[in-house]
Amino acid sequence: MINITDSRFLQPGFQFRFRNYASLSPSYEPSLKVNADHWNIDYVYLNSGRHYNDTIMKDASLVKEVGSLLLNYTAMPWEHFKLAGISTVKAIFQINLNNLSADRRAFTPVFKITPAWGSDPGFEKSLLSDEVKAFQTLKYDATFNFGFTSTLKDSALFEVSLDMNQATYDLIPGNDKIVSQQVFSDYYAYDDGSAEAGYGLVGEGSKTGKLAYRFKNFNEGDSLYAVDFYFNRSFADAGKKYFQLAVWADDNNKPGALLHTQSGAMPAYNGLNEFQRIKLDTAQVVSGNYYIGWIQTTADFLNIGFDRQNNHGQDIYYKIGGDWTMSSFEGSLMIRPVFANKSRKSGIDPTGKLPEINNLAKIYPNPANDFILIDAGDQSGIMRITLTDLQGRLVRSFLESGPTCKVGISGIPKGIYIIGVRSDSGIFTRQKLIILHE
Repeated sequence: MINITDSRFLQPGFQFRFRNYASLSPSYEPSLKVNADHWNIDYVYLNSGRHYNDTIMKDASLVKEVGSLLLNYTAMPWEHFKLAGISTVKAIFQINLNNLSADRRAFTPVFKITPAWGSDPGFEKSLLSDEVKAFQTLKYDATFNFGFTSTLKDSALFEVSLDMNQATYDLIPGNDKIVSQQVFSDYYAYDDGSAEAGYGLVGEGSKTGKLAYRFKNFNEGDSLYAVDFYFNRSFADAGKKYFQLAVWADDNNKPGALLHTQSGAMPAYNGLNEFQRIKLDTAQVVSGNYYIGWIQTTADFLNIGFDRQNNHGQDIYYKIGGDWTMSSFEGSLMIRPVFANKSRKSGIDPTGKLPEINNLAKIYPNPANDFILIDAGDQSGIMRITLTDLQGRLVRSFLESGPTCKVGISGIPKGIYIIGVRSDSGIFTRQKLIILHE
C-alpha cells in the first residue's frame, strides 16, 4: 500500500502508470535470448480514508474464461464444423470463481451463447443458485446443450458469456462477468491466441530437425491452402531464419509420408500474438489425421508461440536424427492449418479475390470520438453491427433498426478496430474504424 499525501498529487487530473522491465533469458545462443518475464496487474484500488489493515477486497470474481466449447479445438472452419456437427461440441464447461471478501456471496449464474451475425436464435440458461464462502475459491462443472446451429454459409461467430449474477453489492463490478468468442472461420486451432512461452528445436542435430503437429480434417472435400504461424521475437531477431514448411500424412499415429514441402519460409513478427499466414504454392488434399510443421535449415531456435493454457502436447512430434518422438511439454503450438472453404478439391480460388463486400452502408465520422452514424440508404431491416480488434476478438456488438442509426462508442478504448455491418436486406460492410476520444 502506498500512502499518497503530497499536495501536488491531491488534485484533479492525478495520474500514474506502471512500467515493466523485461529480462532476457541468459544464453550463449543468440536465438535463445528471449523475453523471460510476464507481468500481471490484478487490482489497483485508490480511495480516501483507508488504513494499512484495509486489505480485504469486498469482491467476488470469475477468474477464468469458459474457454472453447469444442471438444478438441478452440476454432474450426465453419464448413467443416457443419459436417462434423454436435459430435465435436462439449456438453460440460467449467466455472472458476474466487471470493476475496469476508462475507458469503450468493449467486445465480447465467450462461449465454449469442450469434454475432445472422438472425438465428442463441442459447441462454440460468444455472443452479449457489453460494461461495468467505475467501473461498470455487471450481465446478456446468452443463449446456447447444449445437451452434446457423444459416450462415462460410463463417460464424458466437459470443459466449458467463455472468455470476450476484445477489449483493460488489466492490468491483464487471469482473463477475466474462465474455469470450467461439470462432468458426477457415482454420483449425488448438491454441487460444496467446503465447505464454516459446517452443522449438535447438542443439546437436537440430540443423535438419523436423517438427510435426497433428490435426484431423473433418471435410475431405476441402483443401489445405495455407498455414498460420505465430513466432515469438528473439533478441535482435536472431531466430529469424529460413525453414521449409512441411505437410505429412499419418502413419499409425505418427508422421508418415511427406506430402508437401515448401522452401523460402521465414518467421515474420506482425505484432503481439499476430499470426503470419504462409500460403502453400500448391493446395493439398488431406484426409483424416495429418501433420503440419517445418524442417529446419539451421540449428537456430525458431521460437514458435506456445500456449500453456490448452494442452495438446500429445499431438506434437519432433525428429532429430532418429525416430519421431512425442513432445514432453504440456501446451499447444500456435500453428493453424487454413482451408480453402470452397468444398471442392481444386484448392485455391484462381481469381485470388476476397469475398465480395458491397459496402452499401456509410459509416462516419472516422476517426470517431463518442459516437458513429451508420447510413444504410434505402435498405431496411435489422442491422447487426460488430466491432472487433485487430486480433479478431469481438469488442462489442449491437442490434439496430435501419436504415440509419447512431451508435455510442464512448466506453470503448481508443485504437483501431474493424467494424462490420450486416442486415437482412443484404448489406455487408466491413472497414477500419479509428476511435480517438479527444
